[in-house]
Parts: sequence; structure tokens; C-alpha cells
Amino acid sequence: MHIVITEQRRPFEGRQTWVIRREKRIDHSTIMWLKTAVFVAASLMQLSAVRAAPYGDLLLARAKRACAFFCTTCDTNGPGKCDVGKCYQKTVYNTVTKICDVCGSNCNGCQKNGGAKCDSDQCADRYVFNPTTKVCDACATSCKRCTTNLGGKCDPDQCDAKMYFDAESTKTCLACGANCKGCNTNKAGKCDSGQCDDRYVLDTTSKTCKACGQSCKGCDANGAAKCDSGKCDAKYVYDSASKTCKPCDVYCSSCDVNGAGKCDPGKCSVRFVLDSGSKTCKACGAHCKSCTGNGATKCDSGQCDIYYGYNPTTKLCDSCPDKCETCNIDTAGVKTCSKSTGCAAGYAYNSATRTCHKCPDNCQQCTYTSGQTRCMSGQCTARYAVRASDGLCYKCPDNCASCTDDGSQTRCIIGQCDALSAYKADVKTCPKCPSDCTMCFVNTNGDVKCSNCKDRYTLSSNSDSCLKCPSGCKKCTYDTTTSTVSCILNECKTGYVMKTTDKTCHSCPNCDKCQWSTTNSRAECDVNKCSTGFTRKTTGVCQQCPIGCQSCTTDDTTVTCTVGGCLADGYTQVPTKTCIECPPHCTACTIDATLAKTICATGSCDAGFTLVSGLCVACAANCNTCTTQGSGKCDTAGCKTGYNLKTDFTACEACASTQQCKSCSTSGKDKCDICTAGYIQNDDKTSCVACPIGCAACSLSADGNTAVCLSGKCKQSYVQATDLSCKPCATGCYNCDINGVGKCDPDSCKPNFRYETTGTTCSACATNCANCDANSGTKCDPTCDVGYTFNPATQLCDRCDIHCSICDTNRANKCDPEQCTSGYGLDASNTCQPCDAHCTDGCTAEGANKCQSTCDAGYSFISASKTCVKCGDHCSSGCATEGVNKCDSACDTGYWFDSTNKVCTAACDAHCTDGCTAEGAGKCQSTCETGYSFIDASKSCIQCGVHCKASSGCATEGVDKCDSSCDTGYWFDSTNKVCTAGAGKCQSTCETGYSFVDASKSCIKCGDHCSSGCATEGVNKCDTACDTGYWFDSTNKVCTAACDAHCTDGCTAEGAGKSCDAHCTDGCTAEGAGKCQSTCATDYGFDSTNKVCLECGTHCLRCDENGAGLCDTDRCESGYRLSTAKTCEECDANCNVCNTNGAGKCDPGQCKDNYFYSAADQLCKTDCSGTHLKSDGTTCALCPNNCESCYLDVATPKCLMSGCKHGYARKSDGTCAVCPTGCTECEESSGNIVCVDNKCSSSHVQVEANDCIACLNGCSRCAFSSSSNQVICSAGMCLAQYTQLSNSVCSRCPAYCDVCQYSETDATSTCTTDKCTSLYIQKLDKSCTDCPSNCLECTYTGTQAKCKDMKCADGYGQNPVDNTCVASPKCLLGGCGQGYFQLTNLDCRACPSNCKNCITDSLGNNGKCLDQQCDTKYGLKATDRLCYKCPNKCTTCTYNPTTSVAECSACVAGSTVNSVDKTCGDCASNCITCAATDPGKCDTCKTGYRLKADKTCEACDSNCQLCNTNGAGKCDSGMCDSRFAYSSSTKTCVACPSRCDKCSQSSGTISCTECQSSYVMDKDKACKTCSEATFDQCTVCTAADSNGKHDCKSCSAGYTLKDDKSACLSCSSLQNCNTCKDEPLVCDTCSSGYTANDEKTECGVMCHVCKGTGCDSLSDDNSTLCLVNSGYGCWMGMDVAADGVTTHSRECSNVTCSASYTEEYCKSASGTTVGPSIVINCIFAMLED
Repeated sequence: MHIVITEQRRPFEGRQTWVIRREKRIDHSTIMWLKTAVFVAASLMQLSAVRAAPYGDLLLARAKRACAFFCTTCDTNGPGKCDVGKCYQKTVYNTVTKICDVCGSNCNGCQKNGGAKCDSDQCADRYVFNPTTKVCDACATSCKRCTTNLGGKCDPDQCDAKMYFDAESTKTCLACGANCKGCNTNKAGKCDSGQCDDRYVLDTTSKTCKACGQSCKGCDANGAAKCDSGKCDAKYVYDSASKTCKPCDVYCSSCDVNGAGKCDPGKCSVRFVLDSGSKTCKACGAHCKSCTGNGATKCDSGQCDIYYGYNPTTKLCDSCPDKCETCNIDTAGVKTCSKSTGCAAGYAYNSATRTCHKCPDNCQQCTYTSGQTRCMSGQCTARYAVRASDGLCYKCPDNCASCTDDGSQTRCIIGQCDALSAYKADVKTCPKCPSDCTMCFVNTNGDVKCSNCKDRYTLSSNSDSCLKCPSGCKKCTYDTTTSTVSCILNECKTGYVMKTTDKTCHSCPNCDKCQWSTTNSRAECDVNKCSTGFTRKTTGVCQQCPIGCQSCTTDDTTVTCTVGGCLADGYTQVPTKTCIECPPHCTACTIDATLAKTICATGSCDAGFTLVSGLCVACAANCNTCTTQGSGKCDTAGCKTGYNLKTDFTACEACASTQQCKSCSTSGKDKCDICTAGYIQNDDKTSCVACPIGCAACSLSADGNTAVCLSGKCKQSYVQATDLSCKPCATGCYNCDINGVGKCDPDSCKPNFRYETTGTTCSACATNCANCDANSGTKCDPTCDVGYTFNPATQLCDRCDIHCSICDTNRANKCDPEQCTSGYGLDASNTCQPCDAHCTDGCTAEGANKCQSTCDAGYSFISASKTCVKCGDHCSSGCATEGVNKCDSACDTGYWFDSTNKVCTAACDAHCTDGCTAEGAGKCQSTCETGYSFIDASKSCIQCGVHCKASSGCATEGVDKCDSSCDTGYWFDSTNKVCTAGAGKCQSTCETGYSFVDASKSCIKCGDHCSSGCATEGVNKCDTACDTGYWFDSTNKVCTAACDAHCTDGCTAEGAGKSCDAHCTDGCTAEGAGKCQSTCATDYGFDSTNKVCLECGTHCLRCDENGAGLCDTDRCESGYRLSTAKTCEECDANCNVCNTNGAGKCDPGQCKDNYFYSAADQLCKTDCSGTHLKSDGTTCALCPNNCESCYLDVATPKCLMSGCKHGYARKSDGTCAVCPTGCTECEESSGNIVCVDNKCSSSHVQVEANDCIACLNGCSRCAFSSSSNQVICSAGMCLAQYTQLSNSVCSRCPAYCDVCQYSETDATSTCTTDKCTSLYIQKLDKSCTDCPSNCLECTYTGTQAKCKDMKCADGYGQNPVDNTCVASPKCLLGGCGQGYFQLTNLDCRACPSNCKNCITDSLGNNGKCLDQQCDTKYGLKATDRLCYKCPNKCTTCTYNPTTSVAECSACVAGSTVNSVDKTCGDCASNCITCAATDPGKCDTCKTGYRLKADKTCEACDSNCQLCNTNGAGKCDSGMCDSRFAYSSSTKTCVACPSRCDKCSQSSGTISCTECQSSYVMDKDKACKTCSEATFDQCTVCTAADSNGKHDCKSCSAGYTLKDDKSACLSCSSLQNCNTCKDEPLVCDTCSSGYTANDEKTECGVMCHVCKGTGCDSLSDDNSTLCLVNSGYGCWMGMDVAADGVTTHSRECSNVTCSASYTEEYCKSASGTTVGPSIVINCIFAMLED
């Protein structure tokens, strides 16, 4: 059941109702909504004030009496039922069950026809009653009523507005023409007279609606594109000459009197005044709202903007003191801040000086006392805490999101450690987890241990680290005995196969599934499992199809394309089953046998080409179609967007040179008629002018080249100012029309933001929080995302265990019972650990290392221990009873069950086909293979005579005889009971095993295993020699008892049973048993000293020379090479030999079939692409350095003319040379590389030809001044935190200041008002400081920062005396979170275990669970109001108050309620639901199965979810699993191509439609990594465009994308740099502990310079940046004066330690020194700052 709580708000009553509906599934988001609703309901029960509300009473009644759903009263029928007449609307009372059944969909009442149906007069609007089904059918689309014509149709006159009733044909509603209200006369697609929308007029010819002129409301009289008098929009005036609307002055609302381009009195916009002479609107002075009294460029008193005050002398608005919002200015020009609330955020008010002071660093709100600012409690920025003693903000411990300060150091709050770290309780810090660990903990010894590793990693023995699984392995384990990591049996990744002898995983070569061949020692592909574009040879190798073919076959010698197997795009098939490429620019073609060439099919040319004599010939440039006009021309409307067709059809001429121009069909070449949205044409139609920021539609200003936003046309999240510009609302806000710029209107905050009424802004909720309306911004309501739990103490969302969905009971980093994700179970510490490694159906309810019920093949489930045990080999019945390595009852065919030892052992009779379980080793149950008969007495198979018919057999006559009949061509000799050829004679040749006797002209049977024949010795004898593996008994002339099982040359002299070494291939005649003569089997080497065979190392074929575990030269398997340690190491995965280039590489010419050798990286590629090209059939030749596209000049690769990378030029020898420094485009001239004119980078300027000079420090764009003969920074081009001086030099701003002003008088920079860096506030001296601790927003009081009212951080309250923020001591009434109840002292206590909501008992101490508030799989016991676990497999239960026994009412999938004992019993195999009366029959099958007529489940095709239509072993269309496509021909699921996530099949071809994550699609629909698609180190890129090009978007860590996006540049050349960017290469972020210099070209350490006896201060006021890369460091010098006084000095120095300078490591610069006790003149030591 899926329960949805819908909250309905009534705007005036303030009431809330909850509507609950039932559906089929349940998900976590629904559970969270339900918990929230129940929490609110419980709160209503506890708060008497709500009880007066009717809906509060309803919830109280439901909670107390627990009536059935949708019922208001159940006083008569009792809990869980409903009384007659008390069901909700749209439900009906069921007289049998006494509950309320829901009516059918879209039905208002079903009193007559019952639940899920509807009464004839109760269907909702736009639905009609179906008398047959008694449900409501939908009317046709856009139809209001269909009672006459019934469902899917419409009745006359019942269509919606702008629709036409099709009475003649479909009786449905068809749309009128565009912009039309009605078309009853002219019908669909047209419009009737007088029915066009406003601003449109009817065209009498086409009967459609045409637009009036621009800014016109009506044009009935003058027609389309014109306007009627009096119909122009506001701000426009009617022009009688052109009959169009002309704009007024851009800042004017009406100009009816003074005409176009002018303005009428009193109609100018705010901040403008009418000029009496020009009749236009002139601007007031800067920062002025109104100047009607003092005129243009001035301001009226009281009309200045915030942060500005009115100057009565100049009648202008001057800036207020720093960070002051409102101020007074006297006639002498003296400025004072006018009120205590006038300081901006991050500043505190000084009432004495009436100025604003910046809060301390990292403080948002502070107070000003005793001459300094102090951060208010709770007002420090994230990851900082305030210290009460000094009011400053101190950083939290590493990896901690929220902390407190104890006066000496910060301490992390429990539950606030970042992911991948653990909480260390004794010191309250968050140490990081070990590498590759996803969750860790701190043990009792204080050590950080790992509890969960990343996928494809496993825990080390001591949990100190995560060890990577071997290559290709999905799940692995650590063997403490051998201290190695090995793959778990059959746990290789998809596309890999396990070599079971060493448990290594090997990739399937060009196929989806493969097996390991012990014979060939390699992975061999399964039949029909080759990847698209490959076919399988009988050797198990998948060979690539010919070029242009994606489906082919092979006879192991020749590969041919199957019929219809050619690529659909650009290829055709010829009778020889090969694929021929179509002509250029053609997508489909045929073969013309007469002309011996391909002919393009009609309509198959690419856009921009037309068909001429079977070829695709180009149209005119920039033309899409020229089918009518022919090649070299263009059809009408055939030009591309942004081009206009010439009148003679010969060319498409470009519109205005701007990407924003859509059409120039009227104005022609280099003009623009229609711009894209957000742009408007300039006056002469030569360009499209962008609308201002935040504006959706605009008009031209008076100058004709700039745009002004139209009234009411600002985009969402913007508000229109009086000057018509669009200003942004607050962050996270949709609309601020009421509260204005930087604010937000009520109910307008975006999701995950909360509306702050005090500041009318939106504050972001906490991370992983679904809602924070009830709590303050940056906090959360009790509605966290899945996998997180609400922390009532911090009001934040704590992470559950990484493999957990819900942890509301056990809280942070833990998990609640049965809430671990699939494949994980709960352990004793309430964390999620993996299930049993061989479990296939999870262990959510069973716990860590356990299993629910189903295990891997070869394993059995033990219900007592809930684990999987390995059964014995060849066991088919499982071993649940007998245990590990045993078998319960039955063995595989060909093996028998040893009932004593409970194992499957010694093979049955070699010719038995149905096993020998009951009969024993060497026996048979009843059936033998052809040519043998079963003897019941001996339970064995005997061989019949040759040519004895199978139906006859020889059970009666015995071995080598025949009972009654022979094969065709032979006759039955009834005397001898044998089958003989005609008359029992033979011409000369007998079959194998027989010899010809010339005297009798007959064939006699030789003895078994005889290889020399028996013509001399006779029947059943042997003349001289036996088969390999048998010895010749020269006395009896027979071949008898087998030799050693591994012998290849017989054992005539040795005798039967002489066993050589098991791996010997040439016998051991002279050496003796267990030895070998000289030759061993593959994978073994001969030990000549001991005469035995020793096993070689892995992947080795022979080790005669180097011995056991090693390998001989050139004897490694293909794809491996001999290492210096004499073992075999793997080459590149697609390589045969790598002896020269080494492991992981390949040697030239040694790549496997269908791969190409790349000399660049010595690897094998699937294709030569990018900077490579095929130089022959097997090798990729590398393009010259920095060349992206090249060709072969004889045998030498040379770069194409345009093939060099951006920033390089092609030289005459075909190589690429780098451009000069600062140049982005260059060329070769007279053998030199010179910069192209005007192609210097943005940070350089071209002084003279070919010479780019870098801009000065702090400047982003510069120019060369010929007058001063020097480079100067362009106006406004200084970087952030710089200001431009009068000489154009960029000067650095003060610390923590983003924007500043430079005073030429005193040569100093002062921070501009309100321009301190984020989280800082401005002091009186205009320097920037931070807010007090735990304060989110503060003001500056003159001496210190003071926290603003109600601006303390979450978890802190404000001290009313000094405005500091202190930890809140008590929870507010009703403030306890979900799962908690409140004591009389306001403390919050957790509800009992497994209870979601509770109340206090009568004493107010203990929590008692409410009805229906127990967790899933738990039931409420009425006697103690606690929750107890339901029986096994039960999801919902109740406790019988009489028997105190849990009775189940709902079971897990695959189980059903037993009506007698109310427990859950299993359904049949693969069944989800079944009836309790017959659990052996199934009602619903599992996914991947279908229900048969006998109510059992049969399997669909593998990788299929549903096969109800196509039957067992098949799949229904659209029901294949992810990464599989439906084959309409076979009705099965076929695998998508490699790296493809979604694909489809058409005409037998599988095409990828969506790549897997981390891959992009190329033009051939293949999936590639970004590095493959673009260049090395690219991690994010676009899919291929129409030209097959990919654009790189970002690079891997430690790299940055080059400005021209042509390569990823390494940051490694910038030492101690974390991130960088190419402009040219500069450092964006230095490593921890380092700071960038002004030019961002080097990272250094800040040295706080000092001198004196203490030298402890680390003030930034006196610091120097020491550039470590240049050899400098921050050093401490110590000097002892004659009077014994020690003084210190610290400075940036490049001193080198030597005999004169002894190095000393100082943590501080106090008088105490560490190191030599002797006094020397100067000791230098590196200092940690």
C-alpha cells in the first residue's frame, strides 16, 4: 500500500486536512511524508489549543479509536471498522467487511454499484458513465461533456474554447487556427470573423489570424502589420502616416500630446524629470529617486537611495560613512550615521561615533563593545565556532561541519563529522577514514578502522586499509593465511571469466560472455555472445566483421557479412556478402552491376546536397535543400537559419553577422529582420542588441544601439527598478515584486530554501534536508533525504550508515532494523555489513554475513544459521541437511550417491546415461547409450554386437551379440547371434577394430584396444601393438589393463598399472613408477635431477630450465612475457607479444586480430583515431607532436594544413611549432614562427608585428600607449581585489577587500563601502574584520562587531544583555523531533524502540507508543504500549490481547497468511503472491517469470522482466532489462554494445541510444571516454555534434582546460598548486598552508614578521609572502645580548643551514628554544606559521 498525505491549506481558516489514498507500492519518500503527517497529528493531540478546530477533533478521534480509513465514526462497529453512513465522500460502506471502499476513478459516488465502480449520475466533469463496466470513461480531449456519444467522443456544443466539434466524422474536438477563439463556420485550422485573439485580425483569403503591428492592441480597420487609431500600447503613440505605433521617449509612459520620441508632462519614469525644452526625460543625479523640485542631474531632499545622504549645499546624494545605510550631511559636509540599525550586515554600530565597524573574520553578526567587535554566539560562518573570551571565530577540527569552542580549542559536535571520516569521542575530532574506505570508526584503542570498503575492494585483516580486488574481479576476500587478496569463486565482473585454478579474472575478448578453456589456457567466447560487429570462430575467438558490416559469419577462414548485416547509414550489400560504402554524402544506396559502382537512392543525400546521376552534389553554400533548383543553387526557403536566398537562387547570403539573427528574408544581406528571444534589432538592422541582464523582452533606447527592458518583462527571480532595469531578488527566491531588490516575497522561496520574515530573504536549508519551514535557515525540519536522519539537537540531517535507507531510531552512522540496502544486513553495532558472499536474495532482516533464503549454485541455505554452505562436487540435491562439502540425496548425471559418506563419488558405468545414485560406482540405473544394453541383474551396460539394431539390443544374448535384428545392410546370424554383411563375406576392408581374413573373405573382431590388427592371431586377439595407454600381453596376444592415465607411448615393457609421473608424456620405462623419462605436459617442466614433472608459474607453458613456479624463455602464454624474476607478466590486454616494450605494453606488429599498434603509447587500439592514422593493416602511425589531424607522405606522417593544435603553427616540413609566448594564433614566415596580427591572448598586447607583451600585475586586459611608449592596463580591466590608479597601474586592495579606492594624495588604498570579502564587515578605519562567534549576521558598533537580533547560529540563543550567542539550555514547548516525547521539564526523550511516535505516560516520564505507530514488521502490545517484532516473514501484525500472541495480517512477497495460526507460509517457487488455501498455486509470479495455466511460474528469457504475451523463454516488447534491447525477430533480449546503457534494435541492428555514465556517444553511436573522444586527461565532454566533434568541458584533478579548449594542461609546473587555469597558466588554489602571489604564478607561505623578546603575534598587519619555490622560507633568528636578554626576529630569508647556522624547528617564537644548549650568535630555523 502506497499512502500519500496531501496537505490542503485554506487561506483564511488556517486549517489543515489530510487525505489518504491507496496505491500498490510503497517507497521511502512516502514513508517520510507519512511520518511527518503522523508527527503533526500527534502534536495536535498534545496541544489543547488545536482541539477546538474540527479537523483537530477528527484526528483526535481517529488516533483514539483507530477507525477504518476514510471513516469518521466507528462507535458501533468498533476499531478498524466503520459505522453505517459514516464513510467519506467518494467512498461507500461495505456491509460485509464494515469498512469504507473507495469508488472508481473520477467518480463522486458509488452507493448503488459499490467500491471501484460508479453510479450512473456520479461521474466527474469530462467523464461519462459506462453502463457495461460501471466505471467512468474519459471524453475526448478538450471536451466538456459526452453523455450522448460516450467515451472517447464529444457531444455537440461541448468542446472547449478555440476548438471545433467534428460532427461529420470523428465526433471529437479539433483545434481552430492559431490565435483564434472560434471556428464553427470555417472549421478546424481556420478562424471565423470576429473570433481572432486580441492583437490579431482575420485574413479574409486564408481565413486565418494575422498579427497586428508591433505594440498594437487592435487593427480591425487598417489590417495586419498596421494599427488602428487609439489602439497603441502604453509608452507608444499612433502615427497616422504609417498607421503604426511609434515609441515615446524611452523613460516616458505617455506621449499623446508631444508625439513620438517625446514625453508629456508628469509622465516621466521615476528618477527622471521632463526637460521643458526638448520635451524629453532627463535623469536625476546619481543615487536619487526624485528631482522634480531641483531638476535634472540634481536631487530633492529626502530622495536619496540607501547608503547615501542628501547634501543641502550641492543638492546631490553623497555616500554615507562606510557600511552605513542612512546618514545626515550638514552644510559643512560632515556625515554621521543616522540610526543604530543603519549598519549593513557583517558590521556593528558604534553609538559613540555613530559609525559602523566590521565584524571579526568568519563572523556574520557581531556587537561593538569596549572598542572592538565581538562575534555573537552562533554567528560564526560554517565550520567555525565563537570563543566566549575574545569573541573571535575559530576553525572547527578538520572534517567537521559544526563545532563548539571550550575556551582553548574547538570541539566537533557528534554526528557532524564529514563523510569518509569518523568521530573520535575522547578528543571530539574527526580523523579521516583510510584510503578507499567508505565508512570507518574509532576503536577502543583510539585507532581509526575501516568498516566498509568501496566496491571492488576488501578489508585487510586488521581493518586498517582497503585492498583492491584483482583485475576484473567484482567481489574479493583477504586470505589471512597467505596474506593475499583473491577473487571469490564466480565473482568476476560482467564481461570477465574466472580461471578457477588460480581464481583470476580474464576479460572476454570482444564478447559479452565467455568460458575459460583449460586446453588453450585462454578465455573463449560463448556461442552467439560476440559483441556487435564480431562473429565467433569455432576456436572461441570473436573476429571483427569487414568494414561497414555489423553482423557477419565465418567458416574460420573467410568472414562474410550476413544478409542485411551492413551498417544502415552509408553502406550497401553486394551479392558476395560484402559491404560497399555509398558515394560521399549519401546515407543509402544500391549497387549498379553494369556500371560497377554504387548509386545513391532517392532522398538519401545529406542536407546541403542533391541527387545528380546517382551521386550527391553540393547545393550552394549555406543551403539545406536544392532539390528543385539543382546543384550549386538553393530552393525557396532552403537557406540555413541566418541566411537569405538571392533572387536568382544562386547563393545564400549571410544576414547580419551575429548568431542571434534568425531571419533576414525581407531586409536581405548583412541585415536582420527577426532576432532570437532576448535580443532586438538595432536601428539600421545590422545587428541584434542583447536585452539587459534579467530581461526577457526589450526595446531600443533612444541611441538606437542599446536596449531597455519593456515594462513587466523581467525574468523570474528579477524585479523591475524605476529605471526599467531588472535587479536580482534574494538568492533562492522566485519573486520579489513586493519587497524589492535583494529581497523575497512571502511564499516565493525556491525548494530547499526557507522564507525569513525578519530579513524578507530566503535562507538555504541544511544539506540533505527536504524542508526547513519550521526551523531556521541552514537547519532542517524532521524531513531529511533518504539515507539521512533528523538530529533534534542540531536540527541537521545526519548521515546514516552508507548502506542504510532509514536510521531514525539508531541515528547517525547507524541503521535501523531491516533498513539496510539490498545485499547488506544489520550487525550487533547497528551498522550495515555485507550479506553472506554466496547469498542471492539479501539479508535485510537476517543481519550481517547472513542470508534470507537463496544461495548461489553449488551452495545450500542453512535456515538455522541463515548462511550459505558449499556443497560437495557433482551434488544436484543441495546439502542443507548434511552440511559443508556433503550432499543430501542426489548427484549429477554420471555420478552416484555414497549414502554412507554423503558425497557424490566414482563415476557410474561409462556407458550409462541416467546415473547410478542407488546402484553404486560403476553401475547404472536403467538406461545405456546407443550400442549398449542394460543388464538389470548386474545393473551394468554391456556392449552389443556390431550392427545390432538399437531397438533389439543384446540384453538376452550378451556381450558382442544381438538379440533379434540388425542395421540395414546386415543380416542376423541366428546361430551365432551376430549381424553379418551379406552372406557373411567381405571384399577387402573392415571397419576400425576388425581385421580382414583373406582365406575366409571375412572381418574378424580384434581384441579391445588393439592398434595393429589381428589377422594373424585371430578373433579377439591382437597381433603386435596396442592403443596408447594399454600394454601388449605377448603370451595371450591381447591388450589389457590400462597404463598410467597420463601415459602417451604405452607401457608394453612396464606392465599394467605402472604409474609414471601424472604429468609425464613420454613414459618412465627406465625411471620407475612416479617418475618421467624426459617430456612433461603443458604447464609443467621436467626436473632432470629427480626425473619428475613440476608445475610452472601462472600463464607459463614450459619451465624445464627455470623450475617450479617460474617459466622458461619464450614459453609464456600468448599475451604474456617473461619478467626478470622469471615469471610471466601480462602485456596490454589486446596484445600477443610484449618482450621488447614490457608488461602492460605491446611490441610492434604483435596486436591481436582487429587491433592496431600505437607507437605513441605502445598499446593496441581498436581503431586509429585522433592523433593517429593507419600506416598499414596493423599499425597506427603517430601524428607529429601537437598535431590533431595528419596524413602519410610516403611513410612519414605529416600534419594537415589546418591540423596543428590551437596555439601551434604548421611548418613546411609538416611538423607543428609552438606560437610565441602570449600568442594564440601564429604562422610560418621565412622559416620563422610569427604571431598573426591581432592574435595576442587577452592578457597580452601586440606592441609591434609578431611581438606579444604581457600585461602588468593584476591586469586582465591591456593596451600599448604610443605616447608614453609603455603597456598600460585598459580601463576597468583590473582583476578582483585590485583598483586602477590614474596611471592605469593596478594596485592591490587591503586584506579581505574585494573592491577599493586609491587615494593619490596619501598613496593608500581604502576598501569601498560594503565591498569587504564575503563574511567580513567594515570597521571605522574601513578595514575588514569578522563577526562574533556563533553569530550569523552582525553590525559594527564602533569598537567591535555585535550580533544582530535573532541572528545566532542554530543551537544557540542570544544573551539579551550583550547580544552574544550562547548554547540554548532548553527545548521549546512542542519542539521535540519525531521519535521523541517531551517531559514536564521540557527535556526530550526518545520513544521506545521501533516506535515512530509516542506520548508520555500518566506520570510524565516514560514514552508510550501511539496506535499504528510501530515500525514495519512490528506490532503494538496494548498492555504495555510497546512495539514487538512480528513473526518471521510478517510485515504487519497485531498482538491478541487475550493470548498475547502476534497475529500476522500481511506477509512479505512470496509468502501468504495462514488462516489458522495467523503465521506466514511460503508460496511456490518464483511466486510473489498466492492464496492461503492453496499456497502451492501462484497468483502472481516474480519479475522474469510468467504465470502458467496450472498456476505455476515459468521463466522468461534471461534479462527479461515480463513475457506474458510471447511465452516462456521469450520476452515481451519493452520489457528487457537495462542494457538489453528487445529483438522483434527472436522475441528475446540481446545485449547492448559495450559501454552502452540503453539501446534499441531495428532491422536486426542494435544501436546505442544512451551511453553509460562517464561515456559519451560518437557520430557512429559508439560510446567512448572523454579522453578517447577528445584528448588525454579530459573527464567531461559533450556528445558528438553533426560533424562528429566533441568539446571538452573539464579536465581531471591536477589539470586545467586550455583557453581554446584544445588540451588539458598540467598544473604540475606550478609547485604547491591544487587547481589552475590557462590565461596563461596561473594558479587558482594553492595547496593547504600556501598562499598565491598577486600574479598567481607562485605559491608561498605567509611570514608574520616581528622582532622582540616575545615575537608571538601572528598579525596579518605585518606579514610577507615568502616564495618557497624561489628558495625562500620564514625563518626565526635568536640573538643573546651581553646582558643575557634573548631577543628574536622573524623574517623571510633564503638562508641556507650550514656550520654557521644551526637549524632549529620552532613551533612558536617564545623565549624557550629547542636544540643545542650552547649559545651561538644566530640560530635560524624554519617556522610553521
